[in-house]
Amino acid sequence: MPLRHSRYGRYRFPADVISYAVWLYFRFPLSLRMVAEMLAARGILVSHETVRQRALKFGQGFANQIRLRLPASGNKWHLDEVAMNNHQPTRRRERIMKRFRSAGHAQRFLSVHDQVASLFRRSAKSNASDRRQSRARAFTVWAEVTNIAAGF
Repeated sequence: MPLRHSRYGRYRFPADVISYAVWLYFRFPLSLRMVAEMLAARGILVSHETVRQRALKFGQGFANQIRLRLPASGNKWHLDEVAMNNHQPTRRRERIMKRFRSAGHAQRFLSVHDQVASLFRRSAKSNASDRRQSRARAFTVWAEVTNIAAGF
């Protein structure tokens, strides 16, 4: 039995399974049931309600730690002429999830989703090796934030 970090101490699943479920939910446009099915395909039997509870419990903490690791922003703001393209991932996710049930649920979800998505976002103009390095750095930060070994 692997050692458990105190944050995950009283839970049935180890830290890497919990962080993987939270990562899947906030990184990709997946429903709670889809995440539960993906975990079941890997031999991890968990209900969608458990995925929801873990996302609520750990998601905001992960987002806060990612936010702390970002470089400090300066005092200059740059207005993007195409500001509506920034909202496309959120709108796509919302369409797939068939709308949020309340404004509070949307706010809780999006506050975490923004941090996780920006951590794994990469430039479209970069070459393959830069994208691989960027993804490797993102997974390293994710492993540090969730207190698990790098790699799933």
